[in-house]
Amino acid sequence: MDTYSISKVNRLFWLGRYSERVLTMAKIMMKNYDTMIDGGGIGYQKIVSAMRIDDHYGSEQVFVSRFLFDPTDSGGVAESVQRMLDNAMVLRETITSPTLAYVQMAQTAMETAAASSSPCVNLQWVIDDMNAFRGSCEDSIGDSNLRNTLKTGVSVERLSLYLRLDYRLEDLRMEARRLLSRINRTHLPRNEEFFAVLMQTAYGTQTSEAPIDSSLIYYVEGLCEV
Repeated sequence: MDTYSISKVNRLFWLGRYSERVLTMAKIMMKNYDTMIDGGGIGYQKIVSAMRIDDHYGSEQVFVSRFLFDPTDSGGVAESVQRMLDNAMVLRETITSPTLAYVQMAQTAMETAAASSSPCVNLQWVIDDMNAFRGSCEDSIGDSNLRNTLKTGVSVERLSLYLRLDYRLEDLRMEARRLLSRINRTHLPRNEEFFAVLMQTAYGTQTSEAPIDSSLIYYVEGLCEV
């Protein structure tokens, strides 16, 4: 890490995390949007509890509006887009201006969705912008250590969200292997004890059908010491 500033590494790691938070939560919210507005769906209390955010909403409708579109709502999708943009602006020389532009387009799409009576089309634009952002990072960040630092952040956030929300549990071992592969290609400081636990989860002798304990979140979140 002596040839890379701690600030740059930290910002790239969190840029990756926020991009995955936006992508995964936009997908989940879009899938459940209509039923949640009608008071059904997966239940906003489950998301609030899983994300460990304060329940100051009171109803599904208020939750959908604020969690998706209010940039001051801590842990919400719009706030995560804003945090992405804050980091991407500082990292412009590393990720390039065309890559930054996808984050700016995602923010514009979020603002348009917030003003729309049918925001799901605009949410799909956000998802498309996030996917384009990922592809542009792959092409534009020439340093493999820095590129994999961002991708490690993506993997940490993805595993954390999947575990918290009981989402795509069939993919957990594959995602754990992906995380371990990515962090091995970086100079990120890591907790070796937690790395060993994740290695056992990803490559241990248990069958692929065996459930993964939700306490694994502790090791995922604590793996990277940034």
